[in-house]
Amino acid sequence: MAFDPKPKHKGQRLCFIAGILSDSPSESHVLGLHVFTGGKKQVKDYHGMFHHRYYVDWFSGLLDQLDAIGKTGVVIVLDNASYHKGLPDNTPKGSWAKDRLLQACNSYGIMATGDDRCYIDVGHKVKAHIKAHARPVIMAMAEARGHTLIELLWAYVKGRVGRQYTTSTTFADVRARLDSAFDSIPSEIIFKCIIDDISSYNVECDASCYTNALALLDQRMREENRMEKQMNCSEQVVV
Repeated sequence: MAFDPKPKHKGQRLCFIAGILSDSPSESHVLGLHVFTGGKKQVKDYHGMFHHRYYVDWFSGLLDQLDAIGKTGVVIVLDNASYHKGLPDNTPKGSWAKDRLLQACNSYGIMATGDDRCYIDVGHKVKAHIKAHARPVIMAMAEARGHTLIELLWAYVKGRVGRQYTTSTTFADVRARLDSAFDSIPSEIIFKCIIDDISSYNVECDASCYTNALALLDQRMREENRMEKQMNCSEQVVV
């Protein structure tokens, strides 16, 4: 009786974080690439690693890299991931005691006293002020933040690695192929990920490996679902 071979690396994954510089069709690059190993039982799992403090440290290095290559006045576009929106550590929190929230009101010039009806009233005033005036840490480091089609680039990389997977693939093979995929991304592909509208986006890829690569968003999603079933040994993270 035949059985399908079981995945050898279930629970392991390769996670990556990177930015892309869209300058021109011939001068666009991947910046700040960090690839690390994660897994369900490992401390450096994605869920434990990609938090706000980690992201701020990585983002600081990205800005240093932009300085090193002489790029100034760069508009940095981010998606709405939670670790992009973290506020400074001293930002008042709803869990604070009423007296502490009243002190925050005094610091911010908010009209509130101990005579306010209840703790909830004071908390609402502080939250409203924070929503209107507090800036995320990343907003203080970058000039702009918003949605982008950057995920299409990560799908391109993921597709390159996934199409080479077989039951004999080792985890070391996955890492080597991931590194190779990043090293070989054409500048023009990176450029198009920023400027092209998704309805007309068409990935240009190596004919031997990617003639049927992702083009439209719905096609990308179908491909990701298929790959997740094939690649229990790896998982890439988008930022």
